[in-house]
Amino acid sequence: MDSITTVTIPALGAVSDELQQRYADAAAVGILGAADRTCGWIVDLRGNTGGTMYPMLSGLTPLLRNGTAMTFRTRAGEDMPVTIFDDGAGMGGTVISVGAVAKIADRLRPSGWCTSRIGSDDRRVVTGRKTVTA
Repeated sequence: MDSITTVTIPALGAVSDELQQRYADAAAVGILGAADRTCGWIVDLRGNTGGTMYPMLSGLTPLLRNGTAMTFRTRAGEDMPVTIFDDGAGMGGTVISVGAVAKIADRLRPSGWCTSRIGSDDRRVVTGRKTVTA
């Protein structure tokens, strides 16, 4: 367990529920598949212009601790929390589930324990031996 794994999260626009589910599942499965060989994670959002965030967050569920990830406030002043659960992420009772997954976030080690090289290329960090793409 001495590698850094890069998880690439591309943009995902308005797509069907089926494609949202496939996106979330692909990311979560890839993360879990690399977990035993990984001591550090990079979530690469370069090129991600946004879109539907729930599949993105659900796919990252193994790396995120349960609880409120962020809160939106409505014009009426009502707070709407976006929540990470054991099986995915969502808001207002709607969750894109990736199934109950192992929480890698609960066993992450302090930074500095990885032995992989990290180099920079102008404004970008170039690193890692493995890449997971949703």
